[in-house]
Amino acid sequence: MLRVVSWNINGIRSPLQGVGYEEPSNCTATAVGHILDKLDADIVCLQETKVTRDALTEPLAIIEGYNSYFSFSRNRSGYSGKCGFLGTLN
Repeated sequence: MLRVVSWNINGIRSPLQGVGYEEPSNCTATAVGHILDKLDADIVCLQETKVTRDALTEPLAIIEGYNSYFSFSRNRSGYSGKCGFLGTLN
């Protein structure tokens, strides 16, 4: 069975507040990886990421074990935006 999760996060850093302080370097990316693992979904869709292309770091965009896809607002910088993480099949 395919498990799909959709989450309106109102900013990619919002659900990570308080989590990142426990992590070393690249804390946000590590926290996202932990959240994706906990959700245990084949596909995770995040709405309202509110991140710009230039603010998106490589560790946050590339999470081990997942293929990621980002869409940025063309009209308003840092507005809305979406991303999807697809778990890789072994």
